[in-house]
Amino acid sequence: MWCKDYSNGDPKMLWISKSYEDVFGIKREDYQGAKDSDIWPEEIAYNFKQNDLLAIEKGIYSTYEPLGIDDPAWSEVFVIKWAVQTRHFGHDMTLVYGLAAPGDRRQAERLWHHVRNRGDTSGA
Repeated sequence: MWCKDYSNGDPKMLWISKSYEDVFGIKREDYQGAKDSDIWPEEIAYNFKQNDLLAIEKGIYSTYEPLGIDDPAWSEVFVIKWAVQTRHFGHDMTLVYGLAAPGDRRQAERLWHHVRNRGDTSGA
């Protein structure tokens, strides 16, 4: 799971989960404040941003994102992204949160169907 700040039009990573660190071998302190293109190849970072913008436009968005990783479980992930408009310390903020799941498309689609119909992931 992760959160990006789109408030200034130049998205920066606010935080990543411990799982994100473990799976991708990226330390929180290296990603915090960085752009996706500082960590990922430009084409992948571009896709991330386009999907983030769709989440901002629609409120919530799901898709498959290729990661270009040799590990078959993580070469492509199912991603759910959602946007939150908030005010923090007197500043308007646009935040994009994301959650990625590896594995086969059918399993990911069942999770997405469950989230859309129930509004939570309990029991998923």
